[in-house]
Amino acid sequence: MKTVLAALGLAETASEAECLAAVTTLKTSADPAVHVPKAVHEETVAKLAAVSTELDTLRGSQRSAKVEAVIEGALQAKKILPAQRDHYVALCATDAGLAAVEQLLASAPELLGVSGLGGKTPPEGNPALLSADDREVIRQLGLTEAEFRAANGLPAA
Repeated sequence: MKTVLAALGLAETASEAECLAAVTTLKTSADPAVHVPKAVHEETVAKLAAVSTELDTLRGSQRSAKVEAVIEGALQAKKILPAQRDHYVALCATDAGLAAVEQLLASAPELLGVSGLGGKTPPEGNPALLSADDREVIRQLGLTEAEFRAANGLPAA
């Protein structure tokens, strides 16, 4: 009982009436803003979880778009090879990794020079050229070059 009296701020000699009065005062003076009903609390927690999930989704899609832009820019600038794409995407899995890749690519030289062949088509009527290796395979197959070209849809030489 001494603990209860101390919790109510009463002396150890307080009467039962004084204890009841203190409890009544405590009940009427409780701030409802401090004491939130459980249902309201649970609803707020659920809303917070939903908003947090939505925020994570938005951040993830923005991050994916940024990684894609960085990697595509590096490919267009010929700073990485197409075969390296997946490796660089994996390196960008964290914010620190993405920052490191951006820093690396900023100082990376161009890996491939311009060939000058982009968008060009071979001139009409030019027969497909066969290498010495191609001709050896044709010979081993027992075909003539004309038979090989006809079988493979290549123009006549």
